[in-house]
Amino acid sequence: MGREKEVKRLHRHWASMDTHASVEGSNGVGKTSLVSVAAYRAMRESMSQTGNVIIPITDVFQLSSDLDTFEYQVHLAIANTIIQHETTLRNCGHSVPNINEIRTWLNAPSVKGGGLTGGGFGATRTVNVNTSSGFKDSGFREHVRYWLSEIFPSSSSGSFVGIIDNLELAETSREARRRLEALRDTVLSIPGVRWVLCGANGIVHSSVGSQRLIGRIAEPIRVAPIDDDDVKLVVQKRIERFRKSEGAIAPVDPDGFDHLYKVAGRNLRNSFKHAQDFSMWLADEEAAGDAVSNRQHLEVWLALQAEKYQSDISSVKPRAWALFDALVARGGTCTPGDHNAFGFNSPEAMRNPVKLLEDANLVHSIIDESDQRRRTTEVTSNGWLVSYKRSGFSLTNGPNPTT
Repeated sequence: MGREKEVKRLHRHWASMDTHASVEGSNGVGKTSLVSVAAYRAMRESMSQTGNVIIPITDVFQLSSDLDTFEYQVHLAIANTIIQHETTLRNCGHSVPNINEIRTWLNAPSVKGGGLTGGGFGATRTVNVNTSSGFKDSGFREHVRYWLSEIFPSSSSGSFVGIIDNLELAETSREARRRLEALRDTVLSIPGVRWVLCGANGIVHSSVGSQRLIGRIAEPIRVAPIDDDDVKLVVQKRIERFRKSEGAIAPVDPDGFDHLYKVAGRNLRNSFKHAQDFSMWLADEEAAGDAVSNRQHLEVWLALQAEKYQSDISSVKPRAWALFDALVARGGTCTPGDHNAFGFNSPEAMRNPVKLLEDANLVHSIIDESDQRRRTTEVTSNGWLVSYKRSGFSLTNGPNPTT
C-alpha cells in the first residue's frame, strides 16, 4: 500500500537484471515488508506462465560474523524452499530434482532438528548446522547448486529471491562491506538466487560501492516512509483481514494508528510495536471500550511511556536539547554535513551534543568510516516519545518526510 513504484522497480530488476537488488531507508520504514510483498506478488504473477518463475526463499537472513555458518544456513533454506515449492515449480514447467534425495541430505546426522515452522519470509527454521569438517566436505553445497542449475538453467528461467536484512547490525559500513565482499564468490554467486540487501540510511550505499562488489549489487532503491494519506487504509485492511466478528473493535483503530504513526516519527515498525504494547496494557487494565474511550486511553499510555523515558535523561544539556528539538523539527534525520543548519561551525562542534543524545538513547548513529559525510543520525523510538511529551503532547515533529 503506497509502495507501488518500489514494487514495480523490484519486479523489473528481477525480470531483466543480473545484479542483486538493494533497498535502503530509515529503520522501521518497512523495507523488509516491501520486499516480501514484491516477491509474493511476483510469484503469484509468474505462476500463470511457463518459465520465468519467482519464488521467495523461506527465511530472512542477517549477516553474522560467522560467515561459514551463514553460508550453510543459506543452502539449507534453499533446499527447504525447493521442497516447499516442488509442485509450483513443476506446474511452471521446471525440472525439479528428486525430493527424496533432498530430504535425505536434510535428515543426515550433520543436520539436526530439520523442518520449518510457519511459512513465507517469516518462517522459523529449526535446523542447526553442524560445521564440523566432515559436514563441510560432504558436498551438500555442491548438491544444492546442482539442483538449482537443474531448476533454473538460465537467468531467464526464473529464480529464488532471498533477503539479507539489517545490514546496519554490522555496526559500521566497513564491517558490512567486508562481510559482503567475503560472500562475493559464495552466497552472492549461487546460481538461480537473486538477493535483496536491506539496510538503514547510508549503510547500503556505502557497502555496495565497494570495488569488489561493482557489477554484483545494484545501487539501492530508496524507501521513504508510507505517506500519511495511506496509513489509515493500511491499518483498515489489516483490521478487516484479521477481524473475527463484524462487531469486533480494534484497540487501535485507523485514526488511533495514524496518531501513533505521527508520534513515532512515521516509523512503521515502532508504530506497530506501540500499538501492540498499548493493546496489552489496555487488556491488563481491563479498560478496553469503544473507539473514543480507547483513543483516550491511548493518550494516557503515551504519556506514561514518555514520562518513563524522560526520567532517565537528566544528563542531556540545554545545547543538546536544542539540537534534539531542531532535529525532530527537520524530520528526525541528519548528517555531520548539516551542522550549519543546526547552528554549529563544524561537524566536530556538533559531535558532543550528539554523543549526549546517543547516551540518553534519544538518537542513534550509523557510521561510515570511509566517508564521515555519510554518518547518519536518527531519532530513536524513545526519542520520538520524549519529543511528544516535550511538545505538550501535540504533533510538532515536522512535515511528512516524503513531502
